[in-house]
Amino acid sequence: MSQTTSNGYQPGFGLAARFALREMRGGLKGFYVFIACIALGVAAIAGVASFSRALTEGISAEGQAILGGDLSFSLIHREATPDQLAYLNRLGATSQISSLRAMARTDSAGNQTLVELKAVDDPYPLIGNFELTSGKELQETINGRTEGLRNAVAEVALLARLGLEVGDEISVGKTNFRIADTIELEPDKLSSGMTVGPRLLISQEALQETGLVQPGSLIRYIYRVRMGYNVPEAQLQQAIDQTNTLFPDAGWRIRSKLEAAPSLQRNIQRFAQFLTLIGITSLVVGGVGVANAVRSYMDTRREVIASFKCLGASGGFVFKVYLIQMMVLATIGIVVGMALGA
Repeated sequence: MSQTTSNGYQPGFGLAARFALREMRGGLKGFYVFIACIALGVAAIAGVASFSRALTEGISAEGQAILGGDLSFSLIHREATPDQLAYLNRLGATSQISSLRAMARTDSAGNQTLVELKAVDDPYPLIGNFELTSGKELQETINGRTEGLRNAVAEVALLARLGLEVGDEISVGKTNFRIADTIELEPDKLSSGMTVGPRLLISQEALQETGLVQPGSLIRYIYRVRMGYNVPEAQLQQAIDQTNTLFPDAGWRIRSKLEAAPSLQRNIQRFAQFLTLIGITSLVVGGVGVANAVRSYMDTRREVIASFKCLGASGGFVFKVYLIQMMVLATIGIVVGMALGA
């Protein structure tokens, strides 16, 4: 077998592939480490990609419940004007939420803590179910009074931090509240982003009585709109564009259910990038095992290579034969790794 025949024909990858596949009919003995190193590295990268994609798609699928509506309009320091409220009401069912940070105190001297105060109206929540530990209705609980005091519901962490129990009294601003129940499930909690204290939830009327609503108070007013069932992305974007056109100076931040928890999605992306880097590093480190496996295999093929050379094969042809074998084995490792990662 000469590399160049009398008619000028030079054996290419086709003939090299035939010899490579024939030689591999003896099995993959000696290449299990080769395949394992590639498969593990690829599996790590593919697994991270699958994991982050599943989380991101899960957040997108539950975006309406997480956001608490199809659209969210938020303002800081000031409420929406009557014209803006009328426009939002035309878009769909609307709910208003006011959130701020405040100090909650008990009768004990110095026994106080920072809380995330959240005031809601009667339509809240537009999407999902807000569950109290006792199973009672939220609106009925926070709109009622106990022994002359307004009711509030709190996270269990707040009670543990202040050493309170359900039925105890707590002060926020100028108003005393009775802890009527504890929060079991808050459907839109993820959309709030980072919190610095446990949740204390009251009614909008109770917030006005606390005296915390003052000019310059760092209060976030959130208006959520439910436009319907399974509203398409194009309709949401059209509503956002129309809102920006009608109220260019409103200064509000608009979010749709497609970006219900942007901070969480960013953290997932950063976490996925970090794990991908680890996967790439493991793949590079696995290259040492691949190199050793290839070197050991080539040492066992010296007689075969010598036979090729005796039959007139050039070094380039021999290189093609074993390059194709390595590519086939690498493909097997990649397929196995992708299957594991998926």
